[in-house]
This record gives sequence, structure tokens and C-alpha cells, in this order.
Amino acid sequence: AGSLAVTGVAYDYARGVVAAGQSLGNVRVGATAAVTVTNAVVSAAAFQDALAVGATGGNAKLAFVAPADIAAGASGDVGVTVLAAGSLADSLTLAFTSKALAGTGLSDLALAAKNVALTGAAYDYASPSYAATMDLGNIRKGGAVTRSVANAVLTSAAYQDNLLVTATTANQALTVGAPATAIAAGASGNLSFTGTAVGVLSANVALGLESVALAGTNLANKTLTAGAIAVSGTVYDVATATHDATFALGDLRKGATRGLAVTNTVLAGGSATYQDSLDVAGSTASTALATGSSINVLAGATGQFNVTTLVAGALSANVTFTRTSNANGLAGLANSSLGTSAATVTGAVYDLANPSYAATQALGNLRVGVT
Repeated sequence: AGSLAVTGVAYDYARGVVAAGQSLGNVRVGATAAVTVTNAVVSAAAFQDALAVGATGGNAKLAFVAPADIAAGASGDVGVTVLAAGSLADSLTLAFTSKALAGTGLSDLALAAKNVALTGAAYDYASPSYAATMDLGNIRKGGAVTRSVANAVLTSAAYQDNLLVTATTANQALTVGAPATAIAAGASGNLSFTGTAVGVLSANVALGLESVALAGTNLANKTLTAGAIAVSGTVYDVATATHDATFALGDLRKGATRGLAVTNTVLAGGSATYQDSLDVAGSTASTALATGSSINVLAGATGQFNVTTLVAGALSANVTFTRTSNANGLAGLANSSLGTSAATVTGAVYDLANPSYAATQALGNLRVGVT
């Protein structure tokens, strides 16, 4: 009998092992993750092919990078990068190839592919949108005007943070306010501006901007780059009417006309240049007095509202002034009613003497010296 010596080495194919599903969780755009693939040892790691992995998916919001060949008993990671906000649901297809070890002379073999069900959601940070310069135009002192600030949608409003805004300024002539609550993606809120001093306004407003993660996502808020707005405009006061409560006209003739002084007083800290003129109309129920035409009084000036006496005798009449702040057609400003005020007009009105005599008188026949 004879014997035959048989020599050689037997090698196992690679064996790819991966979880059937993986949650990427709630993440930010740009986040990365890994799907771990293991080349599980079948018999002996030294006698098992390496595992080559190819990775493809169907969700354009995800990008995949395959690992280097994985030795038996080792693991490698398929890199996952989030490209855009939205649902990250995908079926990741892993193409497996058993790679023969160098020097063995064996051929590679394509193995059955495996699929990994990916879940998760990606969220954009808030995206502030506002004008860097805001001309408020002509505004009233103490009157708030608003301008919008928006949370512009980057990809999908449902997958974007809210925007929280704060506003401050060092300019004492301006008070600023911000939306009280965070602004949802695709929505806008109002910044408010209130002029506190009359004159030309030029102010810098600083915006604090925070991206506020949606409830339930467990994502962290983020402080965004601060914003700045250059605010301009011109602030105007309304007119202010002042006059005496009583006008004593003294003794005067029936039919005489006198002026009742009404002043358009410049407000404290104000300027006549930046204050409305004052329209004054008057009326009276007295039959002893007639009121004249309405007058217009510039800021800082005094006008005379005329009244005319109609009846002789003691004069005591009430005059009602109707006051209007006149913006004089300035764009953005409207005339405004200042209501009414009352004054009492007193005096004594006299008629001229009224001679009465016969135009013709017959003396008859008289002696010289007879009176």
C-alpha cells in the first residue's frame, strides 16, 4: 500500500454582519453618523477573506462613505453625513464582496447584499431675515412704528428651529422692542421703534438672535451671529394749545373786534422745527358775540382768534375752541384732534350816543328878544 501527502490551506469567505435598522435620531444638518459593519469570524480569522463594503441609499438628504476592506474579526464604519433638513428615513443598501487574501490566488466573490433601515430627522437652525437699514420716515414722538423680522425657511418649515429675537440700542432718543415669543420658520414678527425725542433720528440697533430647537427634538439651542440695523427717521411732536381761561376785554364798542391769544407751546425738550402747527376754530352760543375764522399758529408762536361784539351791555360769553394738530402734509403723519377747550370772554360793550331831534321846527311869529 502507498500513501499520498495532501497539503494546502482552506479559506472561509467573509461574513458581513450589520444591524437591520439604525436610528440616526434628531440631528442637525451637517451631522455625521456611522453604521458599523463586522466581518464575523467563521472559523479562524487568519483563514478568512476580508470584507469589501459598498454603500448606497435613496434619500438625497444623506451621503454615504464606504469603509476600507474589513479584516476577519474586525469592524468598519459606513460614514453617514446629513446634507439637508427633513426626514432621514432610508434603506441603506450594503453591497458585500468577499476579498481573497493576497497571495492565496483565490478569487473574490460577490456576497448577498444587506439592507439597513435608517430613521431619524435633521433640523436646520433658524434663519433670520431683516433689513439692515430701516428708514422709519416721519413718526410721532411716543408713537411706536413696526418693521418685520422673519425666520426664512431654508429647506422645510417643519424641520427648522424657531427664532428668538432681542433688540437693544444705546441711543436715548429711541426705544426698541422685539417679538415677545419665538418666530416659527416661515413666519415673521415685529420689531417696534418709538421715538422719545423730536428731531432727526439716527440710531444703531443691535439684535440678539437665538435658534430655538423645536419641542421634543432634544436638540440644543444655538446663539446665532448678532444682527445690526441702522435706523433713521424724523420725530415730530403734536401741537399744544394754551390760552387764558378768561379774556377780559374791558370797555369796548359794539361791533368792535378783539383777538383772543392762543399759543402753540413748544413741549418741554422739544423743538419748534419738529412740532406741528395748530389749527384753532371757535364757536359760541352767545348772541352777544360772534366768532371769527379759524387760525393756524406755528409752533412757538401766538395767534389771535378774533371775536366781535354784537350787543351793548355787560359781556360774559363762553367760547369753545376746537384744536387740531396740523401735520402740514408731511408724509407718514396725519392731522390729529386735540379736542376742545373753553374760555370765558368778559367786558362791557357800549353803543355810541344816538342823537334824536326834529329835522324841522316852526317857531311861528315872534318878537325880537323872545326866546
